Amino acid sequence: CLVPNELGESLPDDAPKPTVVRGILADLSFSGARIIANQDKLLKCVSENSHVTCRVFFPGEDSPKEILGIIRRSVCKLVDRETKHEEIGLEFLVTQGGDREVLEYIRQYVLSQQRDWLAQRIHVADVQQW
Repeated sequence: CLVPNELGESLPDDAPKPTVVRGILADLSFSGARIIANQDKLLKCVSENSHVTCRVFFPGEDSPKEILGIIRRSVCKLVDRETKHEEIGLEFLVTQGGDREVLEYIRQYVLSQQRDWLAQRIHVADVQQW
């Protein structure tokens, strides 16, 4: 989920509720993410260089991890004649202690995914006949 946000500050009680946009996490790294959606809502709600709060749901976790980010890239791509995907590139920002904890969680998650992928590659290479 992406929620427009001005530098992670809380909104006043009388402020309009920010728009929540849902997307699919297509790529995750230590410093950012690529998010895609096949709805017309994503690019209408965010623009390049805008700040958003990103809520990422990880497997096995009851609640999402929230981190502040800035939109670095936004494009609309045609997948086929009738389907388009909106895509954004998000860079994570660290502004407070909570962001550091979430960034470390993301880092550990990415490392574990890479270890699993490498273990599978080694296993496949090990069983092949030369």
